[in-house]
Order: sequence, then structure tokens, then C-alpha cells
Amino acid sequence: MKRKYGAAAAILGLLLGFEAPLGAAPAGMRTAECFVLIEEGASSEGNSLFLSRMGVEPELLRYWVPTRFTKTGKLKSTAAEGKLSYTAETPVLLEKKGKSALYQVPVTFGGPALPKAEKTVKVDFRLKDLLVKGDILQPGAMAIELAVAKAGMAEGRAWVIDMKRLKDGSLRATVGLSP
Repeated sequence: MKRKYGAAAAILGLLLGFEAPLGAAPAGMRTAECFVLIEEGASSEGNSLFLSRMGVEPELLRYWVPTRFTKTGKLKSTAAEGKLSYTAETPVLLEKKGKSALYQVPVTFGGPALPKAEKTVKVDFRLKDLLVKGDILQPGAMAIELAVAKAGMAEGRAWVIDMKRLKDGSLRATVGLSP
């Protein structure tokens, strides 16, 4: 089932990860396999509503389009650049650890043109890396944090170019960075 949403839910600031485009998308649009980590509740309807309304859109706005960041100790991201439209398909459960569940959500989306990356950095991580001290770090946020640290940048723009799930269950992300 496909769902189309506007940009209003972006204020919630929830996060996702992405996979490189594999299929054809309409002109000006890209396809991606987004990854979302949620703390599941008792209601499957509530979990579905969260994924469909508050999981995909904020992540696309914060981590697929260029986002300004500064790093003074802990990474802080600021506003994403540009506007976004997207269509999301039915989420697929990939893995669970306790109440935490990792979902894959196929999306087709359009946003601002990506700038040329001055650096691209590949990073790998697992579900257990996203569960930090009782908190949840989304795949897109983890990818950006690891890439910025690996590149040694203090500020600039960052965006997930692609993300995919490897055969061993880990996620591999390619992140674009520019000043």
C-alpha cells in the first residue's frame, strides 16, 4: 500500500536511513529503501501509524537532503535545506531486539538537487549500535555521526547518499560531506 504525505510531520525530528536507488523513479524523483527504528508499543495499529506518519518524512528531511551540522563535542544538526515530497510503501519488519524493531520502508521522493560531495565516507553499524543507554538512535543519524567523526569535520553539510542492509544484518551507509 502506498501512502503520500506532506511536510508537516517534519517538526517531530524523527530519523531514518536510506538505500541507494535500484529502480526507475519519475523525473526529478529518487527511490530509496529507508530504515526506521522504533520502540514498539502494545498496539500494532499504533506502530503502523507511527511508521507511516512520523517515521519516514522527518528522516527524509533531516538526513537525505543536505543538513547543516556543527560538532562541538556532540554532533548537532540544524535545519535541512529545501522542500520534500514523497510516497512510502508498506514497512517490512527486518529485526527485533526486545521492544525495538528495525523496519525497511520503500520510498520514492523528490527534494532539492544534491550538491557535489567534497568527501564521501562509508560507515557500517548494527542494530545494537543504535540502542544506546536505553535511547534509540536512528540509522540516518548514526550514519551522519560516524561519517562526520571519521572525516574529522567540525562543521559543514552532510547527507546520506545511500544505505543498504548487508548479508550479515549490518547496515552500510555512504554519506556525502561538504563545507
